[in-house]
Amino acid sequence: MQGFDSLPLNADSLAPFEEAKSLINTPGTHLFNIHVSRIPSIFPDLAINTLLQIVRPDAGFLEIFSLYSWCTSFLFLALATLQINEIRPRKQTLTSNAIKISLVTITLLNISHQFNIAYAHVITPVHHGGNALNTLLLLTLSLRLLKNPKQRGLRIAFTSLIVLAALSNKLAIFTTALPAAFIFLVYLRGKTRRDLLVQLIIATSSGLFIGSLLNEQCASAVFNLSNTFISFKQYFQISWITLASAFLSIASLLYCYKERSGLAKATSAGLTAISLSSLSYFLYLPILTGRGQAPLRYICISYLLIVVFIVFYIDRSTTKKQATGLIALMIITIVSFQSPVGPYLNLTTHQSLKQDLIDRSERIDRFKYDAAEFIQTKGYASYLGLGEYWMTGATLISNSKISLIPILKDGKPDFWGATPQDIREQIKPIKGNKAYVLSNDDSFIKKLEKQYGLPMLTWNYDNETREFTQEEIDTSNRLLIYNNKVIFSRINKKAKHFKRQCNQSLPNYRKR
Repeated sequence: MQGFDSLPLNADSLAPFEEAKSLINTPGTHLFNIHVSRIPSIFPDLAINTLLQIVRPDAGFLEIFSLYSWCTSFLFLALATLQINEIRPRKQTLTSNAIKISLVTITLLNISHQFNIAYAHVITPVHHGGNALNTLLLLTLSLRLLKNPKQRGLRIAFTSLIVLAALSNKLAIFTTALPAAFIFLVYLRGKTRRDLLVQLIIATSSGLFIGSLLNEQCASAVFNLSNTFISFKQYFQISWITLASAFLSIASLLYCYKERSGLAKATSAGLTAISLSSLSYFLYLPILTGRGQAPLRYICISYLLIVVFIVFYIDRSTTKKQATGLIALMIITIVSFQSPVGPYLNLTTHQSLKQDLIDRSERIDRFKYDAAEFIQTKGYASYLGLGEYWMTGATLISNSKISLIPILKDGKPDFWGATPQDIREQIKPIKGNKAYVLSNDDSFIKKLEKQYGLPMLTWNYDNETREFTQEEIDTSNRLLIYNNKVIFSRINKKAKHFKRQCNQSLPNYRKR
């Protein structure tokens, strides 16, 4: 519930739900023809989404969204608990570890807005949360392999999941494969080490090859060391957690080296693995931040692993006073709820996470929320719904069954996050030529009118009264109603013939 306040509710949030729906409902749709450009992880993100929609076919998007968040939040806490259990030299009950992991996580959510954002990436199918879960799972399995390297079932599970992690997100090479390879190299010997390293290389390569066959977005690496340095600087400026994570990682590596003869192998290997994973962004950021950007999603793994670090060192320092340490941690957590940077959470009126999302949607993005309600009230939901890419998030925000096809300013469908075959299926049941266009951009509307002419009806949204009117008012939030055959034929034709071509040197270059 604490992490829900930073959940992004937009078109990127919608894409994984739409693609899961397409896999379930659209004939001929499979993993290699859906558009995975906005899906951060085939496994577990798309897998969980698809499973939830199969179990709850009648649920609205926000209902699936809240269920998804419950599932992935549980997975994070469970996997972090298993991770700390593997690292500790003296075993404790999983319940004890789970309580400590939960308390530290809640405290960080309360005192750090940036950690709240990182946690939101885990509990929503946007960006790199799936990679964080894969990393925790695979690093735990790699530690198990150090203890039982000849256990066949464990090796098969580890290899298979490495393939899934690599095809889902290339960051897994840095956050998972390289740390696992390092601890195999350092802590194993002979034929066992060689076999595991070979299997890891083959699995990672296979995942990358399969991933290259997926229908991904056109994205090219931009190398610019000066801009990368600017990004690093921004990361260390936005939050103390960046510095704390780097410090704990480097200190842990030095600790493992200094105490190498006295530390248990599981502890030394575990600290080494999560330290290297947490620092891995120093290797891949030069590929991702050549434009000088510093989005938190690229380094969210370092924010999440800090939970494991903190719990490990709390346990290390209170070995003989476990009860005292737990009580102190509980007091700190309770006090953290008074933090001024904590998330908005109204427990007095709270009913469910779904309702919390609906209330938040209405509070934060009123136009999209009210537009979805208005469209259903007026019966426009049976028309062909159109809007620019970010506007399609209204489908998710309203928890309604309205459907919006993303379009470009020239009126053609936008395949940045949509699948052509799904759009074709979406158009089939719609009778007639009527369409509605939802927009909050005057320039977008003007260019659209050049293509299709003036709408037969325009509804203007009053931001103060939250009502739609046909009167001319000072607003850029509009709902346009069209009766135009050209709209249907143009979108249908584009959906039939669109082929992505990412090579800019070719004449048929088309990325969206």
